[in-house]
Amino acid sequence: MKGYKLTLGQKQAIGNTTFGKNQYFNPVQDIKGDWFIFEKEMKHIIINGAFKNAVEAEFISPIVETL
Repeated sequence: MKGYKLTLGQKQAIGNTTFGKNQYFNPVQDIKGDWFIFEKEMKHIIINGAFKNAVEAEFISPIVETL
C-alpha cells in the first residue's frame, strides 16, 4: 500500500488537527516505525501549501495479533 512518509516533526505538526468538518489528520506508524498519511489527507495538506516535498513510499502495516 502506498502512503506519504512523514518526518517526526511533520507528524507532530499535523497530528490530530482538523482538515474538514469532523475530519482529522491521523498519521499512522508502519512496521518499521515510520509515520505515514494517505491520499485523502495528503490532498488537504497540498491545498494548504504544506509538505509539498513529502515522499510517496510503501506502507507496511504492523502485524496485529488476535487472541
